[in-house]
Amino acid sequence: MTDKKIIQKEKRKVMTKGELTTEGIFFTPDTDICEDDNKVVIIADMPGVKKESLDITLENNELKITGSVKYDYPGKSLLNQYQIGNYFRKFSLSNVFDWEKINANLIDGVLKIELPKSDSIKPKKIAIKTQ
Repeated sequence: MTDKKIIQKEKRKVMTKGELTTEGIFFTPDTDICEDDNKVVIIADMPGVKKESLDITLENNELKITGSVKYDYPGKSLLNQYQIGNYFRKFSLSNVFDWEKINANLIDGVLKIELPKSDSIKPKKIAIKTQ
């Protein structure tokens, strides 16, 4: 077994060319994307986001993920190292997915979105005939 070093990442602020219509700080959630023959899975790290403050939309082949975090400090804040803000990430998707079967789960600040591939693009085994 090899020892792996844990590296702490800093939050990255969203850099956008357009104007945001919501005030506040926006962060880009760290994301992993995995694929198999049947689906693509997007896993996004969104600590502090609750289901009620999470919005996932699909429009014009763009998947948009928006989440917000609000925290009321108990009393006067003496030290703030954890920045509170909103999360935003956008993905451009092709037409290879079955839009009706997309599902999402949020567990402990980790968002998992499953994008099932449509049957027309799934790999198919070709039968070989002999004479």
